[in-house]
Amino acid sequence: MTKFKIGDKVRVKSIPTGTFEPKGEYFFSDSMVNYIGVVGIVTNVNSNGSVCIDRCKFEGVPFIFHENWIELVESKRGYSFFDLEQEIMNCWSLKEDLEVIYHESEGATEDELMNALLGLIQLTDWKFQRLFKTFEKAMEDR
Repeated sequence: MTKFKIGDKVRVKSIPTGTFEPKGEYFFSDSMVNYIGVVGIVTNVNSNGSVCIDRCKFEGVPFIFHENWIELVESKRGYSFFDLEQEIMNCWSLKEDLEVIYHESEGATEDELMNALLGLIQLTDWKFQRLFKTFEKAMEDR
């Protein structure tokens, strides 16, 4: 899990020096040093914890900053539209759950089938409640 999320306000605090020298997975250039002290918004978070910042680009291409090179100025409150999208996608998985019941229920008793369907009904209710809460919070923070 990364320290930062999309929408966080961050400041570039330090960057190693050197021109396009590989440091592990990261490449950096001397021109990145010009961004020390710059405050911007995180626009992308990679699975390895590196981030892109809206105001830190070279010829339109965003620099990728290691999470140790930046510091949090202000965390984004609540939920983003990315969170909302994730909850919508979670609800789509219900279709796959129904397909499993349909295809794998051969030989199941009526009681087993009803228990599976009742469980899916409750799961569906919980997922849509969570989706709606995320929607409300995303709208508040807009």
